[in-house]
Amino acid sequence: MNNLYQHLWDAVRLDPGKRGLLDHMPTPDLDKAAELLEKANRIVLGTGFPIPGANIGETDGPIGTVSLAAALQKAGKQAWIVTDALSEQLVGACCDCLNLRGQFPPVMVASAALEDGKAA
Repeated sequence: MNNLYQHLWDAVRLDPGKRGLLDHMPTPDLDKAAELLEKANRIVLGTGFPIPGANIGETDGPIGTVSLAAALQKAGKQAWIVTDALSEQLVGACCDCLNLRGQFPPVMVASAALEDGKAA
């Protein structure tokens, strides 16, 4: 793995909360991922982690995803964002903050009915 990608992977794997979420995740081929991303003209980004009990979505993923979509667009790529219904408003507000409305297709929402925090 390229040295830069190794540093990025090490940063992604930081686990200050000791949750162990990435312990069993295999090391990705980031060189291949970068090559595929460079060749792609259209990219679909997914974000959102609904918290139905609180009637909200996550707050950090949508912001980062919109920022990534903006960067991809500046690199000449078409980017679509797919999110859940609870995150749609935040994703839209982030698009508005970056003046991205109309510059790439509108946010598409893929959602499922949720019952007690589980997909129905």
